[in-house]
Amino acid sequence: MRDIIRKYQDVNWEGFAESAEDFEVRAFGSYYEFKAYLAREGIIDIRLVQNVLGHRVTFDWEVFPPVAHYYRKNWGKKYIFANFEWLAGESAKYLAEIEKSISRAPDC
Repeated sequence: MRDIIRKYQDVNWEGFAESAEDFEVRAFGSYYEFKAYLAREGIIDIRLVQNVLGHRVTFDWEVFPPVAHYYRKNWGKKYIFANFEWLAGESAKYLAEIEKSISRAPDC
């Protein structure tokens, strides 16, 4: 994902729309979007999602904002990948709390 997003961002998204890589990026983002939606609606527990996906949510979101912005601008829909963005933010807070609690724990 990182290579695809950088590649097209560097050329102002020229040739990206409707390409195989566009489809791949949308599928990748949808993986997180759907899980995030289920967590946000309380259908699945957010802690379960965060514990299963761990730092991958925040790591993958790091590179995703430019393409999310591209879709939001070109499709005229501000909500595109908003759940993925929300989950990444919530996961960053959750992971920071875990790090804090680990640093306070006595050495074994």
